[in-house]
Amino acid sequence: MEHVRDAVMEKHDTLRDDTAQLYREAVEEVRRMYYTKVEKSELLSSLLTLPVSAWANMLSSFDSPFRVIYDPRERQEDVSVKEKIEGLSDVMARMSLHIRGLFRGLDASSASEKELGLQLADLIAGETREFLAAFQEMMSHGSTRNIISQGSEEEYEAIDVMRL
Repeated sequence: MEHVRDAVMEKHDTLRDDTAQLYREAVEEVRRMYYTKVEKSELLSSLLTLPVSAWANMLSSFDSPFRVIYDPRERQEDVSVKEKIEGLSDVMARMSLHIRGLFRGLDASSASEKELGLQLADLIAGETREFLAAFQEMMSHGSTRNIISQGSEEEYEAIDVMRL
């Protein structure tokens, strides 16, 4: 849905009622990224960009350094993903003084069988997927068709800065 939002946000403030075609096009774009290249690092890096950026912004409120632990796939691919994500870190550090130095990199040295944190992440992701499959209305509860951007002002927007 992030691809759908990006596709329409320049021209519209809200999503139209039927986004099925836009969603299918976005899914096809991701599939092309995945299936047309032998190396999947471009797709994996693209998928990791949004959560890593979100964690960096959230954890900067606490001045908390963090490292992303990534379940290894294929050695060369892991190195490529690591380079791309750490390049993102350099960009984030230049854009925000609060983020500079907090992202400690991507670590793909331990498989999930050996890393408790990855096992917990797998468990939580699986349980969340099962919960959302059982209660699909939760996927849209409280949402609107409004496109939220850096410039939008939401009715329930809460902004606060916390320093410990």
